Amino acid sequence: MLVKELTGIELPVPFGLDPNVFMLLLATPVVFYGGWMFYVDAMHAIKNRTPNLALLVTISVLSACIFNVGATFFFKAETFSEAATVLMIS
Repeated sequence: MLVKELTGIELPVPFGLDPNVFMLLLATPVVFYGGWMFYVDAMHAIKNRTPNLALLVTISVLSACIFNVGATFFFKAETFSEAATVLMIS
């Protein structure tokens, strides 16, 4: 989506998928596999009642993912798949 906004070039989406569905499919493995260490640390932080940065990252990324699923399938809104992915890889 960012490439389209900056350059005006729209890249083709494979298999005729909706671009938001394709972005969600690309972002899901990154968010869940790449964020696994954050999720484990966040669970330890909740159990020990000591909030930390892992808890903040977990809340922000998972809320973006839940919103993306809703915006992709249930209601019309702008999606944040690339933002959730960038938070994971930063």
